[in-house]
Amino acid sequence: MKWFMETFNLFGEVIVLIYAIVVAIIISVIIYFAYRYRRSNNICNSLELIIKNKTTNLHSCEENIKNLARSQMPLVKRNYNSEIRNIITRADKKLKKIRIQLESAPPHIVSLIPAARWLFDNYYILYREIKKDEKSLSTGRKIYIIKKGKYKGFPRVFVLVNEIVSNLSSHLSKKYIDSMIDCYQDISPLTSAEINLIPDLIGLCLVQGIINVADDIFDVIKTKKSADVYVQKIMAEIKEEEEISEKICSHINPRYFNSNTYISHILYSLKIVAVDEMKLNT
Repeated sequence: MKWFMETFNLFGEVIVLIYAIVVAIIISVIIYFAYRYRRSNNICNSLELIIKNKTTNLHSCEENIKNLARSQMPLVKRNYNSEIRNIITRADKKLKKIRIQLESAPPHIVSLIPAARWLFDNYYILYREIKKDEKSLSTGRKIYIIKKGKYKGFPRVFVLVNEIVSNLSSHLSKKYIDSMIDCYQDISPLTSAEINLIPDLIGLCLVQGIINVADDIFDVIKTKKSADVYVQKIMAEIKEEEEISEKICSHINPRYFNSNTYISHILYSLKIVAVDEMKLNT
């Protein structure tokens, strides 16, 4: 009986130990992938941040590319590019979310925003580009991966293309792209496999930039929707003898008081409902 109890206790301790190891492994995997996702997301968003602080001088762009080439050492050659696949997957999800947001937005507001109309008309082109990149960039090729620094784990050719698109503020031409690549290769020559990836990576970076800009477009749509609701509320309260401009200014949301988008849409909406323009003068 004593031997049985000792064996049972030992078996219980082994089960607890195995359980603890499994839990530790699961937690480690979650932390690892969370770290990978956060780093990838920061690098994807860097395209938008650099574009807002764009460099227009070609000489400065070339110097940036040369500095980038020097900073990417050391490198390791591998036949996978999981970080690019993560970027494509995230871009695909964001693009589908954009489609849902566009379909739910009021058509009369979308028609007033040229960028939103362009996004609506060209959504299929962006989606097709993502699917093309998903197929062409997911194939196993031996390319150089950055081992250290901010872009650790990313293919150096992706970081190069991202920098080119960013520095030229998405206004690309064959002349400028060739010049940037030549400057990079003066410091760190690219392989033929990496050069073949450049056209698809340019498309991916441009789509990523458009997706980032889409956030600003939907902010404008949201502001115009709020203005629509406000006008409907005001029109229900205004009496004929009241001064309309005074009523509008006294009830406007302070959050939007300095928003040109909000104010202009209020004036546009009032004209649509045939409010006398003279009553809108302050």
